Amino acid sequence: MPEPIFAPDALRQLRKLRTYDQRIITAGVQQHLVLASPTQVTQNKFRLERVSTWADFELRLRNLRVFYRVDETGLVTITLIGVKKGNVLLIEGEEFQL
Repeated sequence: MPEPIFAPDALRQLRKLRTYDQRIITAGVQQHLVLASPTQVTQNKFRLERVSTWADFELRLRNLRVFYRVDETGLVTITLIGVKKGNVLLIEGEEFQL
């Protein structure tokens, strides 16, 4: 399976996180999106209920959120990376609605 592609926004968001959080995300992406099917629903990985212009799937890694799309060829594109604090999703330190 090909490696996921990080969209420019997602790459910038990843770089703004602590090194510890970056490692959680890269390990989680490897485990859930490369070694396993990115479209298979699990407790931490699922299709978004509402249609979004940003992503089709969400991967939960502790308080971190990785949003991604899978095209018809199976290529995974990571579009957004955020941090969940309570009921609020923060992307680059600002509240974000999908």
